[in-house]
Amino acid sequence: MKFTIHSYLLIVALAAALYSCSKDEDPAPPPTGENVPEEIVASPGDEVTFTGTFESSAGFASILLRNEDLLLNKEIVFANEVTRYFLDYSFTIPEDITSDIYPVDIILEDKDQNRQEFQTIVDVARL
Repeated sequence: MKFTIHSYLLIVALAAALYSCSKDEDPAPPPTGENVPEEIVASPGDEVTFTGTFESSAGFASILLRNEDLLLNKEIVFANEVTRYFLDYSFTIPEDITSDIYPVDIILEDKDQNRQEFQTIVDVARL
């Protein structure tokens, strides 16, 4: 009788282990974005606004806007579960910046560490 109970417990344990392995969830897809402008034309001292609509089924961890030459390094960190975010971030172009093309990276990272990058070109011209 002991052999039967031990065998039964072993079979149950193996079945539970196999079942739990087969239930692993598929990883979430990387974040997506739309309505992100490709180019913004501005002059030194102008205020520009970065916009976009972003979604992540896993929930956002952060959104980073970055360009060293423009002295732009803005990180938006999410403490709560946010799966959809409407970016509307205003930034003033430095007065002493030279006329040039400045790519601004917009980097999305979700809670599963999936990353997606977008880029908006800021064309600074002295008018």
